[in-house]
Amino acid sequence: MQCLSYKAIKVEWIMGLFGKKESKRQDAAIQDKTEEQTPEMLADALFAYLQKEGFFPERETSEDPSSRRVLLYFKFQGLNVTMEIPDNDYLRLVVVFEVDPESADYFNLMMAASQTMYEMRAVKVVLGVKWIQFSVETFVASADTFTPFLMRYLEILSDAVGGHRAAYSRYQEEKARELEKEKKASSGESPEDPMEKLLQDAVNAQLDNPVKS
Repeated sequence: MQCLSYKAIKVEWIMGLFGKKESKRQDAAIQDKTEEQTPEMLADALFAYLQKEGFFPERETSEDPSSRRVLLYFKFQGLNVTMEIPDNDYLRLVVVFEVDPESADYFNLMMAASQTMYEMRAVKVVLGVKWIQFSVETFVASADTFTPFLMRYLEILSDAVGGHRAAYSRYQEEKARELEKEKKASSGESPEDPMEKLLQDAVNAQLDNPVKS
């Protein structure tokens, strides 16, 4: 996507009476644990986990008292990921790219964002004037209950970025074809033979392929 830059910026309900009581006791224990947990404590545990798994994280704490939050930075499959921990039971995994206002097609960027959110579970895509943000958000009872799913969340985030890039490229190609048709129609040129176009597209695709046989 040329306009983007890599700059960093089934619960079971059939249960006996004892099972219900046990479930209530477990839920209460989790709630008590969450209430005792602070964003800093959650961040400490997740930071240690990321270190152990070889992510080489960095840490930052916002000094704004009205929006105190802990940020953990690390890389995953070439993406600069931010883990934002603004509360004791909630976090977001975020990837942000710069958008070049001079070359970006904002309508197609929004169309691609809508398609990505429709096709991908748990993903949000937000578009600004000079940036586009991909995020996955979740509630967290504790670091121990979250970390088994961390890789899955990161894969979803990576797939969302790739899916958006592919969708945006398709929309841009469709736009270019429509503009070409309008140009030929206005100049009185005969429409291009479909078979000839298919052959030309195949040749161009082979020429543009960076992986040479």
